[in-house]
Amino acid sequence: MILVVVLFAMDRLLGLLGFASDTPFRSSHRENYAKTRENIEFEFEFATNEFGLRYAPVKIEKSPGEVRVLLLGDSFTEGVGIDADDTFGMYLENLYGGRSGEEVRFINAGLGGQGPLEFWRVFRDVGLKLNPDALLLCIYANDLADTPELLTREDLYSLYPKRDGVDRLLHNFIPRIYIIGSEAIRIFKREVSKARGFVGTVEALADERGVSKEAFKRWSEALPPKLIEASDNGEFNKSLLSVGLFNPDYWFEALEITTPRAEQKFRSFITVLDEIASVAREHEMAIGVVYIPSPLQYDPSRHADWNPWVIGGARIDSDWLTGETELQRRLTDWTSAEGIPFFDLAPALREEIRAGRTLNYKLDGHWNTDGHRAAGRAIGGWLDAESVFVELPANPS
Repeated sequence: MILVVVLFAMDRLLGLLGFASDTPFRSSHRENYAKTRENIEFEFEFATNEFGLRYAPVKIEKSPGEVRVLLLGDSFTEGVGIDADDTFGMYLENLYGGRSGEEVRFINAGLGGQGPLEFWRVFRDVGLKLNPDALLLCIYANDLADTPELLTREDLYSLYPKRDGVDRLLHNFIPRIYIIGSEAIRIFKREVSKARGFVGTVEALADERGVSKEAFKRWSEALPPKLIEASDNGEFNKSLLSVGLFNPDYWFEALEITTPRAEQKFRSFITVLDEIASVAREHEMAIGVVYIPSPLQYDPSRHADWNPWVIGGARIDSDWLTGETELQRRLTDWTSAEGIPFFDLAPALREEIRAGRTLNYKLDGHWNTDGHRAAGRAIGGWLDAESVFVELPANPS
């Protein structure tokens, strides 16, 4: 009982000293941040503006005649691996800005490593402030995997994490100590992971999750030393190697929606898309949706044994190189029902590969400069042909 009273008193004292009782969700990147980012394949400058977006400074008030298109999406939209001026968003901005004397902005609100729920938050908390005329929602092939399984419309408007069980009890009683303790545990786990190294950390997780010793051994023996070293040094996205050990059907769930868990995620996914579309309409924004396929869907070389996904044990299907997946079909159905223009980039990127172009970094998998240029050309052609956003300057030809 004494301990309970002491903890309660300490928590209230922390409150008087200015410690917050909870940590709100972050909607965008850190504001006015700049850093050189690199891995074993590339180096690029990453910088954000006053709104935490990877885009030039932008005023809330638009200038006369200015047109703004807000881009929502993940790391392919943000432009991981290339400089900001080389993203497909900037390609589109330069394309349409060169057609008239009016200012045209394609504001990049892409968030690397995030999913539809986070796209919604940056739209709600940052994008709406910038008064866009149109919204281009860019959905990547694994966005379903990055969506929570159980998500309600009410969850979309929550500013703080939802907790259950013991976590909820502790946070209700000693919220500040809980927050500080949780952060300390996170830092401790990160340092333990560094000390163990990539393979050691995965081995510990495999033990926790009941992965057999034989399966772990086969997985670890298949890893190239170069990628192990790069993962240990923070120079490679190690999840590309480890996901297949824990969930070999990762891409089947994401693309074909093959499991009950994937179906739950899809329902949550549609909950987010419905709300984004509804709010955009309330603000009189035109809407367009672009599907960005995985390289597994357009580049045959990605099915070779050197691909980190293949090395890590993820199952893939050669039919993806020519056909449509369940995710693509459902997106087509949803956009059609909502009356939203939809563009699937897969056919255009397949044509680029057949023409002999290399669109992605070999190991990392993100688009290189040619990939962004190809995406920009294809999206621009669609926007023109379908008159998706009538606010944009028309093609003079």
